[in-house]
Amino acid sequence: MAYLLIVEDEPDLRAVWTEALNLLGNRVQSAADGDEALELALKQSFDLILLDLNLPRRNGLSVLKEIRERDDQTPIVVVTAASDSNQVRLVVAAGATDVLFKPLPMDTLIDAISRLARQTGR
Repeated sequence: MAYLLIVEDEPDLRAVWTEALNLLGNRVQSAADGDEALELALKQSFDLILLDLNLPRRNGLSVLKEIRERDDQTPIVVVTAASDSNQVRLVVAAGATDVLFKPLPMDTLIDAISRLARQTGR
């Protein structure tokens, strides 16, 4: 299906998302912090990036902006527990393709990834 990068600092959640998306036939890489995410995203080409907003070492907004400086095509779905509408506007303005809110049911995550894959032809 797709080559995905999951960026999530919560180890259990990262593991569940990775396993579930792998079982659906995707290839999944994961990162636990913003620096690791940026390193992977700038070295490899992904079909979609799932990016937590609240990350150690470098926050998700900073990672999003830096990726967008070099790549404006890859869909980036920001995931956040914050429902602050100002923060949502900031990530959309910075180039997020979509914003999903935690707690995030697995079917919602899968639907979003499938929808974006169909839209982008990836």
